[in-house]
Order: sequence, then C-alpha cells, then structure tokens
Amino acid sequence: MKPKTRKKLALLDLQDGKCYWCSQKIWIDATIDHIVPQSRGGTDDPSNLALACVKCNNVKSNSTPEEFVRHILGIFTGFLQSPGFIKVRQEARNVQVQP
Repeated sequence: MKPKTRKKLALLDLQDGKCYWCSQKIWIDATIDHIVPQSRGGTDDPSNLALACVKCNNVKSNSTPEEFVRHILGIFTGFLQSPGFIKVRQEARNVQVQP
C-alpha cells in the first residue's frame, strides 16, 4: 500500500469517515488538507493534516482555518438574508399545523 493511501486511511479512521470541515461522509477519494496551509507556514506534521471532501478543500484553498470559517459564515449569512429565503421563512410561519 502506498504511504499516501496509508495516511488517508489513518485520517479516515481518526475522523470517523467524515470531512474535517463539513462532517460529510467521505471515503478514500477525499483529499489530504493542510489545516494551516504550507503557503501560510503550515507543516506536514500529522497534527496539521486532515481529510477534507473535494468541495471543502477547493473552497478553503490556501485559507487559514479562521479565514475559511469567516468565508463560510459570510455565505450562510448572505443566504439567510436573501429574498428567497426570507419569503420561504415567512410562508412557513403562516402554515397552520394540524394536530
């Protein structure tokens, strides 16, 4: 078995088969992410490595964890303030629940 595959399997086990960032179930096709990117001073030390789904790894890119979380919160906040979500929320409040 290749060393990279062994490393992925160990991380997969450690993370209970979930993406480090979004907790989505992942498998061996997940990517090894540097929690603190190497370009930002991160190392290859095992404590700085995590498995991430492709989507999270692509969005995170070379962001620090703090920058990544701020980015995701910004997307979520924008969604909550969108006219479509506000309309759906208002309609949901008007629905009468039958016992």
